[in-house]
Amino acid sequence: IELPQHFYGPGAPEEHQPVGSAARFLVERCAEAPGEVTLITLGPLTNIADAIRLDPSFTGMVRRVVMMGGAFAGGGRWFEFGNRSPCAEANVYNDP
Repeated sequence: IELPQHFYGPGAPEEHQPVGSAARFLVERCAEAPGEVTLITLGPLTNIADAIRLDPSFTGMVRRVVMMGGAFAGGGRWFEFGNRSPCAEANVYNDP
């Protein structure tokens, strides 16, 4: 399927494109406003782990983390807990 270039909206101007790693971007933005940033994660937490490795004080800069992940029983059957394994959801399971 070919989508028109404007399908997802205009791209960010060149001067607003992040440079470097996602982890460095997270550390820098949170350092600019310590205690004010809430991270909403929609996938594996690899970039957050990398940010902590890059700067261990990162954990104190983040207000909170809202994570999409987890597993629960569907219909009460034990084998329906996770979508990646019997007890793991994909966003958690895929982290190294």
